[in-house]
Amino acid sequence: MQGKTRYLWVALVGIWLTQSALGIEISGQVVDHQGHSVEGAEIVVFEVDEMDREDYSKIMTSPVLSDAEGHFEITQPVHTRHYSYIVARKPGLALAWDCVNSYGVTKGRAYFLLVLEKPGVLAGRVVDSTGKPVAEAHVQAIPKTSLLSRLDQNPIYGPETWMSTQTDEQGVFTFKQFGLDVSTDFWIKALHAQSTYIFTPNYMSASGFEVDQPDIRLVLPQEQELQGFVLNPEDNTPVPNVELVLSYGGDIRTADYTFRSRRITSDDQGQFLCPGLPAGKIRIKLSDAEQVKGIWALKRMEVDFNPMNSSESIQVTLERCGTLEFTVHEKRTRRPLSDFYLRGWGEDYFFLQKPDSSGSARVHLPAGKYRYNFWHKEPYSSWEPGTQVSVEAGQSVSIPIEMNLMPRLTGQVRLPNGQNATNVLVRAQSYGDQVYTDQQGRFQIDCDNQGTELIVLDRKRKLMAYDQVEDPNDPVNLQLQPALKITGSIRDPQGNSISAARISMSITSFESRGAGEVLTDSNGHFEWLACPIEEEDFQVRLSVNVSGYVPLSSRRMTVRKIADQVYKLEPVTLNPANLSISGVIVDANDNPAPRVIMFLHGDDGTDQPDKTTATDEQGRFQFTRIGEGPLRIQLNFDSSPGGLGWLHCQAGDHGIKAIQGQTNVHEPFQSLSDTPLPDLSSLSPDLAQALQSDHPALLCFVDIELRTARHCLSQLAQQLDPLREQGFQVLIIQMSPVDLTTYQEWIENNNINIPIYPIEGDLVQKKYDWGVKSLPWLILTDKSHKVISEGSSLKEVLERM
Repeated sequence: MQGKTRYLWVALVGIWLTQSALGIEISGQVVDHQGHSVEGAEIVVFEVDEMDREDYSKIMTSPVLSDAEGHFEITQPVHTRHYSYIVARKPGLALAWDCVNSYGVTKGRAYFLLVLEKPGVLAGRVVDSTGKPVAEAHVQAIPKTSLLSRLDQNPIYGPETWMSTQTDEQGVFTFKQFGLDVSTDFWIKALHAQSTYIFTPNYMSASGFEVDQPDIRLVLPQEQELQGFVLNPEDNTPVPNVELVLSYGGDIRTADYTFRSRRITSDDQGQFLCPGLPAGKIRIKLSDAEQVKGIWALKRMEVDFNPMNSSESIQVTLERCGTLEFTVHEKRTRRPLSDFYLRGWGEDYFFLQKPDSSGSARVHLPAGKYRYNFWHKEPYSSWEPGTQVSVEAGQSVSIPIEMNLMPRLTGQVRLPNGQNATNVLVRAQSYGDQVYTDQQGRFQIDCDNQGTELIVLDRKRKLMAYDQVEDPNDPVNLQLQPALKITGSIRDPQGNSISAARISMSITSFESRGAGEVLTDSNGHFEWLACPIEEEDFQVRLSVNVSGYVPLSSRRMTVRKIADQVYKLEPVTLNPANLSISGVIVDANDNPAPRVIMFLHGDDGTDQPDKTTATDEQGRFQFTRIGEGPLRIQLNFDSSPGGLGWLHCQAGDHGIKAIQGQTNVHEPFQSLSDTPLPDLSSLSPDLAQALQSDHPALLCFVDIELRTARHCLSQLAQQLDPLREQGFQVLIIQMSPVDLTTYQEWIENNNINIPIYPIEGDLVQKKYDWGVKSLPWLILTDKSHKVISEGSSLKEVLERM
């Protein structure tokens, strides 16, 4: 499989590699995008059940506030077996979040660095099927971020109250709590509607509506009532009090919307009514609670719901279930085990089950053939690759499972003076587990049989130790020593410091041996701790990630010793992610290809933010906040309609046209500099008539709905008199359809005393024809209307005058 099929794997890993019931103690620090501590930020932890994301997302902790230094501590241990996230908010800043537990890493304690970025604006309009605005609709945003690669753009389902709003009388909703590297899905429920509708540009979870993009229009469908009967297969009699789950059953790859699952229960006569469903395919299954009863089963069932025939009744015919009975023991001691998950799948059925305290699990299923496997992280590591078993109705199959105990390494940690080192972190490097020492400096940690690297960290005292364990049955003794300190700074191309950049490193000759992630301070400086080594100079692999800049990924660099255990890294320069690309994807017949999922990466070894987007109904796409250089973009998958395709282009390219299922190479972007100004009538006849001969001109291409464009117009208004004194004519071109009267008050308040000329037609092609790489975009001409300067910065363009 190609590209981002790893998302499916990540979802399964999130199920299999769940965390044990041990409580996690959580602490950390909250800073803003300038690297300053944030006081009074609210922090909570919530969990998401990976098997029931729509209906199970609950807050795990009471909100706590960060102190004057931005530090926080959640005193109540977090007990969670599902994916859990820590989220921070502060009015005026964007939400920040990170994953508390995933991939099976057991943490006795976890420390998080949460950066509250600059917020952007995400706005849209909700209308009904006739185009009428829907007021007072509940709108919940489901954000995901492309900034932290370890989050894999996973959707964040809570806290709901932090991510919800209502539409106004015009059906408009606005969010101002998300950063510019965030995209979202929307869950929308109208005031008198029965169903909650899910809107997303593409069924892949990484896709979403980007912050600071043009106005979003979401259309709610009509609703009708679905009715039916639940029947006994043996005598075709009604079955009362059976709980069903109704969900969207259509092709999610082409859907305009889906809806959240609905639960209904048959009455005493076996009848059920479900009001407020949209037309289309509906999938029906038994609820989890119904399956636990162990009486009935229901194979995958889909019905075509046509509101024109809403009087017709749906017949749901059950069948007698079969049962799989698992008993799980530790192989050597025969002790029953419960802290793991069983996963099984058949032709049209899936189950996930956890044994009880006696090590037993009972799964009720429709008749058929199934495969099952299991995975347990702590302290067992048995794995079955998919054993097959047959299930027959009314019968039970017993399956004994034996799991092998993993080695558990024990040890003692002492301070440099020989005293016990209490409450210090011990991490099994090759395995990923981490624990903390007790009051006597002792620890025990699970490891594998192939050898384990231990890293011990006392962050407060800046002490570390390292050991490579060959035999996990032998206890280890470690003594902390002053940590090696690597210092450095992060800058932009102009030499300005970059704050709140995430720094991670590994010492290339000695695996990682490091203390994890750190942030640059408000001056762009950082200090990273590593285990002591003897070398004078050595190489590291450096990764840097910060909003608004192209990330560095494992750049090999040399550090040099400047004092005892103190090393210095040369200043690191990050390139800004201030460019965009846009275009259209078509099929083999030259028709627009909607909902094509696209994954952007750097090409020829260049770094770029990992970005995901999808084409709209007209096949159009846009990637923003990328850096200069070549790009390689994956279009869909092998299994997608139209097949897998690729697009090779350059950051800043616009007017791109690519055919899905093919490898496409876009010609590099052509600049207008030193060329005559194109004919303005291609933009607007009024604009062409307004252009004055024998006068230099400043053309400002904007989309007034974008915050960055409004900021540029405000700056331009302040420079208007000096420009006119020099004979310049200023023309403003609005590059997207918008009702300018809605911004009239803002225009007057900001003294924008310049006509704004809207354009129509193929906007993507016109942007390309006019060399518009991003909005705002400025073009400066001389008296003969020859282009002498172009760019996105008003300051830079005016300096070139």
